[in-house]
Amino acid sequence: MTGKFPLPEATIYSRAVRFGEQSDTHDLGIYNIWTTEPGVTGNMVFEYAFADGGSFDAVRAWRIGSDFNMPLRAEYVASRPQALATSFFSVDQPNVVIVDVKSLTDNVIHGEVSSAPLDPPVNKAFVVRLQEFAGKRSKVVVQLPRKVSAASVVSITEDRKVADVDSISPLTVTINPYQTLTIRVELDQ
Repeated sequence: MTGKFPLPEATIYSRAVRFGEQSDTHDLGIYNIWTTEPGVTGNMVFEYAFADGGSFDAVRAWRIGSDFNMPLRAEYVASRPQALATSFFSVDQPNVVIVDVKSLTDNVIHGEVSSAPLDPPVNKAFVVRLQEFAGKRSKVVVQLPRKVSAASVVSITEDRKVADVDSISPLTVTINPYQTLTIRVELDQ
């Protein structure tokens, strides 16, 4: 077989064509996957969204995908809201999204044992994670519900400071193309 096939036999076998409902497994060989979830019967339903606006717009594409994957669910409320849209945390650049906001807490009280619930201290520290998705370096102003007393850029594991923010009032950071930026923020009470 050396004259006809320039590649080793193992490579030839690995290039075998499989149908969309087939998969290779180490223990069973070729396996037919009839549903996306084992035990669920019926047809697989796929939904697609297409849009055309001439040239590619990364911000518009991200918004279409986000709206398609995470649609806003309408719910009836008894009273009219003060504002139709508002947020505690927001950014001023359309190519940057807030992917996570969480409080930075250490709820473990060391050295104390009690059957009564302990009142934890009010948390003033937050972690805000930003992501740039359009490939454009940007200076971003992050709007927060209170005045910022301290802020720094921390590692993705939030264990060490890696840089200073551009400004605290208003909270301003520079984010590079496709970067995920983690910011530790302390708010005034």
